[in-house]
Amino acid sequence: MCPQERTCPFLVPVVADQLWVRPVPAYCRRPDARLRVPATASLVQLCTDDYAACGGYQAASARMEGFRD
Repeated sequence: MCPQERTCPFLVPVVADQLWVRPVPAYCRRPDARLRVPATASLVQLCTDDYAACGGYQAASARMEGFRD
C-alpha cells in the first residue's frame, strides 16, 4: 500500500512552521467545513491509518458522493 493511500485525503502537511503560533504537523481541510487542527493523538491514530472511521471524513465523503450523483 502506498503511503499516500494510508493518510486521509483531507490532511494537509504543514511545511512553513511560521504560519502557526504553535508548530503543528498537519491540518484538516474538508471542502464542507472550517479548517481544523487535529490533536497529535488524533493525528497519529485516526488521520493516518484509520481515517475511514473519522466522523468528519464520513460526512465529507457522503456529501461529495451526493454531488457526483
